[in-house]
Amino acid sequence: MPEVWDRASAWLIPAGMVFLQSTIDLSKGDFVRFEGQPGEEDLSSFDPEQQEILRGFQGEDAGNIGFNEEGLPQFDQETGQPMGPESGFAERKGDLAVEVLNPVQVRGEWGPASWQDKRWHEVRSFRTQAEIFETYGIKIEGQQAPKGGSSRGGDTRVAERLTYGD
Repeated sequence: MPEVWDRASAWLIPAGMVFLQSTIDLSKGDFVRFEGQPGEEDLSSFDPEQQEILRGFQGEDAGNIGFNEEGLPQFDQETGQPMGPESGFAERKGDLAVEVLNPVQVRGEWGPASWQDKRWHEVRSFRTQAEIFETYGIKIEGQQAPKGGSSRGGDTRVAERLTYGD
């Protein structure tokens, strides 16, 4: 968190204001392993022999088994037995992150109303294609900002230069 306050101070001193926005960073946090007991819906995609084995892992006294990315039980190729919970697919749980936004990136309804009384707020952030893919898993083509001076969808070159430099 100290680095967030450093970035916030770097904007607060020259600009007079800064905004903090909380987000979720899915690349952080503890790992969560896919494990549990197979349900009846999990059995339909397996052959009858494997279905019978999996039924033995259902119930209160049964242990957990590992599941793959698709949420299906994993089987050992050599023994044909379900793999233990430690072999289940794991992914990060995610964690809170704080993004520092400069005054050019944040807009509110025009007028003398105080910030909390404005009817709308708008945030414009700049991300690279790699950041978008890493964060959201979506591959996008590059976009060029529209030219013009309007407050909505206007010229963003100034904000981009202030945020990232020349």
